[in-house]
Amino acid sequence: MDGKDNTARASRSNLLIHASELASLPPPEWLIDKKLPRRGMGVVYGQPGSGKSFYLLDQLLTVAQTHPVVYAPTEGLFGLHNRLAALCDYRRLGSGKLYVYMSPVELMKLAKVNEFITRVRGVRPVLVAFDTLSGCMVGGDENAAKDMGLLIHGCQTVSRQLDCYVELAHHMPRKGKNERGHSSLRGAADMMVEIACKGHSVTVKCSKSKDSAPFATEQYTLTPHLDSAILKSLDAFNKDQILILSTVDSYPGIKPKPLIEKTKVSQATAFRILREFKTQELVTATDGGCYSITAKGKTKLSTALSEPFDSEDGFDLDLEAE
Repeated sequence: MDGKDNTARASRSNLLIHASELASLPPPEWLIDKKLPRRGMGVVYGQPGSGKSFYLLDQLLTVAQTHPVVYAPTEGLFGLHNRLAALCDYRRLGSGKLYVYMSPVELMKLAKVNEFITRVRGVRPVLVAFDTLSGCMVGGDENAAKDMGLLIHGCQTVSRQLDCYVELAHHMPRKGKNERGHSSLRGAADMMVEIACKGHSVTVKCSKSKDSAPFATEQYTLTPHLDSAILKSLDAFNKDQILILSTVDSYPGIKPKPLIEKTKVSQATAFRILREFKTQELVTATDGGCYSITAKGKTKLSTALSEPFDSEDGFDLDLEAE
């Protein structure tokens, strides 16, 4: 018996476990639920001007409200102030714990990677973003397995040494359907997110998620704001929706007539919103037409109240995103 116990302990010390113990391992951790893992590496990719950097910066700002984040842009550095100012103003947030690394990092060269790690280690970032991959691969060939392997190793070294998630912004070929370069990049990535832009409509699609089901496709509009632009979610509530849901929350069992009187939303709009909310399971309604908010509705309302909304539609703007 003692011999078996010793063998089991030795196995564990050698990182060997029985398959039956897999269920006891901790679940994956997330910086942003189902979108941004706590550790590993991922790629945000799209055509030039598709809005990659806007999407990436929005993620960085979200995480930076609670944890240190390092952003290493290799292009557009002098326009970054306007982008960040516009995003902070729109989302009504400060820059939080967001740090900017002012020099491109040559990720194929281990000495340069170690230099970067030494310079930012004191910040203890949980998220590091390199924008773009090509700017961190000077002299390398994206299509060569060896060169891409060196870059991947550089990213993994940053992730391991800093105990963080590494995110790369990357391009697609003009007529391609996937990211540029060798397929080993996709193989190594924990998350792959495609950004597609048509006019000012931006679609965000998760094409790979190693530790969970891909998150649902999201729709945004690239909307001018201050001296730059922001990505405005099409799922965000407008003013009337917030008024309706917050009033139902404040007056459980409220009927449509007093609801309309309190919110001053038109009858047609109020009934349309209530139908949508009922379909989305944000509210319930009795046979007598009394409305109450659900737990799901309370969560959605809390999120909506913490984000900005626009009462007017955006306007046409000939804006190159990147």
